[in-house]
Amino acid sequence: MVKVVRRHVCYFDEPGKQNTELVTELVIEAVSQRLEAGANKNIVVASTSSETAAKFARTLKAKTDLLYVAEAPYRQEIIAMPTSKKWWK
Repeated sequence: MVKVVRRHVCYFDEPGKQNTELVTELVIEAVSQRLEAGANKNIVVASTSSETAAKFARTLKAKTDLLYVAEAPYRQEIIAMPTSKKWWK
């Protein structure tokens, strides 16, 4: 059987937060579709301010085990916050 991979590419005229929000929505939609198709339920999200991770958590919390990694701006170090204890087994 032949496996088909489809990709969606977005190009923006200008950088900015508005692009991040649009791309976040597109990625959440793609991840949601993959989860419904039976893909791995373990998702890792990198988020500088935690806003993207929070959006993923709100949208996909019932469908996945989400691990997000964020930079603490006041400490400049990486922290990890799992949403379930499954990651610690």
